[in-house]
Parts: sequence; C-alpha cells; structure tokens
Amino acid sequence: MRKRTVHLDFHTSPYVEVGKDFNSEKFAATLKKAHVNSITCFARDHHGYLWYNSKHHPEMIHPRLINHNLLAEQIQACHQLDIKVPIYSTCQWDEYCMLNHPEWLCRTPAGKRINVNGLIWEMHSLILMMCFV
Repeated sequence: MRKRTVHLDFHTSPYVEVGKDFNSEKFAATLKKAHVNSITCFARDHHGYLWYNSKHHPEMIHPRLINHNLLAEQIQACHQLDIKVPIYSTCQWDEYCMLNHPEWLCRTPAGKRINVNGLIWEMHSLILMMCFV
C-alpha cells in the first residue's frame, strides 16, 4: 500500500480553460519531490465531463480541455517515476446527465426531483441524485 497519496480534486467548470500549459514531466517531478507515491487523477468529474480523448463519447469531453491527452500524460509521467495513478470517475452526481437525461434523476412519487439529502429540489443543482436501477 502506498503511504503518501493525493486526491487531485478536479471538478472544473465548463467555462475554465484546462491543460493549455500542462507539462507532464514537471507535474510528476513535483509529486516525486514531495514524496507522493500515489495520486488519484480524474477521468470524469461531477460536471460529467471527460478528461481524456474519448472516441465513443467526444461530446462529453470537457469543452475547454485544450490538451485531450491530459489524463494519459499524467498517468505515463507518474508511472515513469513509480507513482501509482488510480483514476476517479463520478458516480451518482453528474451535471451532464442531469441536463441531458432528466429521466435518470431520482424523483418523489409526485415527480419532484430529489437532492442528495432526500429533499425536494426545484432549482437547477449539480447535487441531485441519479438513479441506478
């Protein structure tokens, strides 16, 4: 088991440009210098966007992701320095699916949307429950 781990929390708005000046070698070297030996990187965030170049769902790639190889470059650079890279993918909170598939949201018997606390939620919110049946 790795002793020094980091969870790179990366729920980034679709209005923010990402990855333009990313340098994978500098990224991994910084982690190594800090004695990090495992970092969780994002494959998909709570906005529902992908952080890699998807052939099957290109419409779900983060709209302002400049470097579509960001995740692959993070993994490759870290592995070269013996840093493990588990990946994160959102489950249950997904703004993309909420907006594009409202039929997937949890609802009360009366059809009202439910948030994570089981409360009825009338407004747009990222924190709505997705149903997995």
